[in-house]
Amino acid sequence: MEDATLGLFNEGLQQINFYHQYTQDIVSFKAFLTSYQENWRNVWEEKELVRRLNKQYTFNAVYRTIQIGWDLPSYDEEEAQANLENCTKFVRMLYPKVDEHGVVIGPNPVWFMSLMNLVHNGAHATGGSFEAGTGMAYSGLKGFPANFTWQPILEEGVFSAPGFILPKLIRVSCDYNVLVDETQRFGWYDGGEGSTAWTQAQSWPWGVNPDMSGISPIGGDSGLSTLGNPDEPSATEDSFGLNIMVDDTILESIGLEEGEQ
Repeated sequence: MEDATLGLFNEGLQQINFYHQYTQDIVSFKAFLTSYQENWRNVWEEKELVRRLNKQYTFNAVYRTIQIGWDLPSYDEEEAQANLENCTKFVRMLYPKVDEHGVVIGPNPVWFMSLMNLVHNGAHATGGSFEAGTGMAYSGLKGFPANFTWQPILEEGVFSAPGFILPKLIRVSCDYNVLVDETQRFGWYDGGEGSTAWTQAQSWPWGVNPDMSGISPIGGDSGLSTLGNPDEPSATEDSFGLNIMVDDTILESIGLEEGEQ
């Protein structure tokens, strides 16, 4: 039996990617999301005025942080080793550039993160894949991880050798601080004749496909079109444990009948 999630990952469909600007290296994970949350903070400067009932407020900025958690299950010993190597690479990428004496030098260790249509650069509808190379600097969301939590789930077992273990399941999470790409404009401008228009970052912050015919519902009933014939869909689970509607003709093409998935 083959690992069905590998195909989705290799096609760039379900990936969490982090690009490290200094090393121009990418670490990619399968998108087994366990949690996802964003926090937007609208910052206004506050000043008290003499003999005034209201304080004076002046707009300063909007800040965005992303809290994300995901699991790293291993199909076999080879993937368990790859998961541990990716976590090791992630932690190393947290560190800055140093000279031969260990003194920190050079620019800030800037990152770029992508997660399908949820996390990406404002000029792109979706984030880049691990095959994009330095293109991640253009499609990924600029920022840096504020922290990284790493937890091997030992009750799921390990692959072991003398003095060496590989967890079969690793649970990780991080908070990602977003840095605004100042080459783009964010905000509203005067569109003329008393109208206003949004700036050029049309796919920001969350890209939405205007052609909904190519999107299938995942989880509950979303009202979107299904794969294949929408009149006779069958429910199955995709490789990431999500409920997805699949047509009977698709099941037949892969040698399954309804109820066997």
